[in-house]
Amino acid sequence: FYLGGFFMYQKEILLNGKLLGVLNSRNDDSFSSLDGELDLKGLKCFVSLGANKNWSQEDSYEVFKKFYDNFNSWNEELKTSIANELLELASSWFMELKNRDITREEFLYCIQLKEVFVKPNGKLVFCFDDDDIFMGNTIIVETDINKTFKIVDIWG
Repeated sequence: FYLGGFFMYQKEILLNGKLLGVLNSRNDDSFSSLDGELDLKGLKCFVSLGANKNWSQEDSYEVFKKFYDNFNSWNEELKTSIANELLELASSWFMELKNRDITREEFLYCIQLKEVFVKPNGKLVFCFDDDDIFMGNTIIVETDINKTFKIVDIWG
């Protein structure tokens, strides 16, 4: 369908015979994406598959499939990477807010994956909810499909 100067369409995302959800297209002259909420093995997440003139949505979809096929391992490794980088900072924020330390196990339990972006270069950006440990800011991890963790940071 046509919306405000953009041609829009929807794409069902089926993996391993299961409908994960429907993504909506977004296109302009330099960038396009398929965006929407998908069910990632019981976890509802916003997903965006980016593309440009050098990187197709099919390329992003292939990267996403590799991530999805090993979702539980990815989620665990991402959370572990976050804990390795931010637990000390989380503990100091938690002490200030609640007058006690936060354990590694509590921290890992509190952070939840909310958004997955496949950028038009194959990089992955994951956004995690902080359960108000960092006053509602977003924890981000940027990596590639080989799990070379480049950035673990807080946005907001």
